[in-house]
Amino acid sequence: MIKSKKIKVILILIQTILAYLLTVYILNNTLKLSLLFNVDIFLFLIIWLISFLALCHFFIPIKKLYHWLFQKRFILSFLLLILLVLGKFNGSSYGMWNTYIEPNYPVSSLNSIMAPIRAIRSDEWFVNSPHVLSQFNNDFAYYNSYSRGISTDMFTTLPVPIKSILLATKPFLIGYLVLGKDYGMSFYWWSRLIVLFLVTFEFFRIFTKDNRQISLLGTILVTFSPAIFWWYSQYLVEQLIGGNLAIIMFYYLLHSKEKKKKILFSLGLGFGFLIFFFTLYPAWLVPLGYFYLLLALYLLYDYHQKEKIKLKDLAYLLIPLSIFAIFLTIFLTKSYETIKIISNTIYPGQRNSLGNEGFLNLFYYPISLFLPYKPVDNPCDLALFYSFFPLSIIYGIEVLIKERKKLSENYLLLIIIILVILLSAFTIFKIPSFLARITLLSNVTGKRLSVIISFISLFIFILLANKKIVFTSKEKIWLFITTILCSILTILVTKNAISSVFVLSKKAFLIAFIVLLIPSLSLVFSHSITKKILTLSIIIISFISTIWVNPLMKGFNGIYEKPLAKELVKYQTEDKKWLILDSFVLPNYFLANGLKVINSTNVYPNLTLYHLLDKDLKYEDTYNRYAHVEIKLTNDKTSFTSPYEDQVHIALNPTDLCLLNVDYLGSLTDVSKFSNQNISFKELYHLDNIYLYQVTCKNS
Repeated sequence: MIKSKKIKVILILIQTILAYLLTVYILNNTLKLSLLFNVDIFLFLIIWLISFLALCHFFIPIKKLYHWLFQKRFILSFLLLILLVLGKFNGSSYGMWNTYIEPNYPVSSLNSIMAPIRAIRSDEWFVNSPHVLSQFNNDFAYYNSYSRGISTDMFTTLPVPIKSILLATKPFLIGYLVLGKDYGMSFYWWSRLIVLFLVTFEFFRIFTKDNRQISLLGTILVTFSPAIFWWYSQYLVEQLIGGNLAIIMFYYLLHSKEKKKKILFSLGLGFGFLIFFFTLYPAWLVPLGYFYLLLALYLLYDYHQKEKIKLKDLAYLLIPLSIFAIFLTIFLTKSYETIKIISNTIYPGQRNSLGNEGFLNLFYYPISLFLPYKPVDNPCDLALFYSFFPLSIIYGIEVLIKERKKLSENYLLLIIIILVILLSAFTIFKIPSFLARITLLSNVTGKRLSVIISFISLFIFILLANKKIVFTSKEKIWLFITTILCSILTILVTKNAISSVFVLSKKAFLIAFIVLLIPSLSLVFSHSITKKILTLSIIIISFISTIWVNPLMKGFNGIYEKPLAKELVKYQTEDKKWLILDSFVLPNYFLANGLKVINSTNVYPNLTLYHLLDKDLKYEDTYNRYAHVEIKLTNDKTSFTSPYEDQVHIALNPTDLCLLNVDYLGSLTDVSKFSNQNISFKELYHLDNIYLYQVTCKNS
């Protein structure tokens, strides 16, 4: 520990200089003298703050430092959020528009400051973000008149801001209403991660009996996990925030003695459940729902063992139930027709999972270290929490056997292990259709379920890390051998399962094996040194597997700096409908620029429109789905295909454009050759790969 004030000052100066130089390098990819003053002050302050806290480890005793960090965690988190928002930073991959829109006219503000822009994050950059931006032209109405070119329910389908009391269930979107596009996006992006960290820490504190070190490790493994970072644009973050918050509030509701506090915690419980439920994504809601239900029942049981539960204590649950009933009633009133339409779609409405899918996915987590750095078609499908599966289950069963005479102390461990085994069994075996429907598992695909199983297995690992277990020499030998064999098995299963989609060297698999083995063995050989090894290994795992997943971007302005965007401004005041040809990606760019686009992502099908083209309903099963819609003109009769479950391709006879009341076309090709006696196309704009046309129907 450094005590000299002079040395401390020198080190802080060095740290400040290095933070400044790192900022310059990140922004410019070089340290040329001419660029030394090209610095983003907010990025510098963020790097300085983080590096200063790291340096404090050499100035302040560790226990004292972390006690201070614990006490100031909310203030520091808020300060970090302010810096990130003021800097307009986000992790969106919307820079992909540089590739799709007029690529020979690149916009520098669409370039990433750090880490690569990823096409695979399409749900975020070409679905969610364009719909968010279209809401600014739509006055944040519940129904968006620009998406699909017709009134479209936004709340039920996408995480976008709306002016409605229901936005309380999606609180991180409020920033768009208050702060605008750039700051709103930054708030949405970073507030979720910071709140997830804070809430998860409090969540683990409950189940580790306030072991802050182990709770912090669990929090790092959850917050900075491949599952969170690769699925960040989806609903997993909100589900964990809502579920964890609900459990925290339920715990304090039970243990609080003051009436005012009980009411407050009841409101918090209701708020957490609203966030959790109104993600409306059953593939993760269902298995997470089982997990949180078991935790709530355990907390109720544990409290009952110490103090008898009185009916008046449970009466407080009427508050969150009433809140939920009110919000559900409002939601159904506004969106009942949307729910009916979605429920009757081929995808996702008629999804009927019966199991026997996704078991091998449970073993993929060791390779998450390499996902950000190696080419792979769909890294999201390989991204899990670092779960230590199946070692966490094996260790847990060993502890239950060893402490079988103290089973009452391990009820939580027992029921969660049983849950993981049952959910894992669903990924191996098929179950009858009626059972799948009753349990709601019919809504859960194996690939999505594997993410939740990995989260629950991680929870088990943290429970075990928190226990002070003294194994005998024989038990240590048995567990040591088991750990080695299971680690080898995990790596081999993963290697064989992913060989066709993700090529890694033998050296990479060896590294994955060692990285898995070290923290796993720390549970067997419990010692102060092994605890430090566990801490260090988890920090390294989390940092390497997530730091390079998402790009660091600044603001939204780049989208509007393309020549095409400047051209489209003149059409924003017209109440006209657009149809975009030759791509299912481009329509959403036009949507982001304030235009009514018929084939922007169909978050649910416009059956009335499709029936105009398909009067015999020959293709209804093809287009009755959530779909990215790609349209190409043809002189043949209009037809539909669906190459993937979330895509519809339409070969459209140009005359049918008149049936759709299309006023303008956007295209990647010259469509003038399709003019005929019924329809003509007047070129309005052509630059690089983009054409714009006015459509005239001659018989109308």
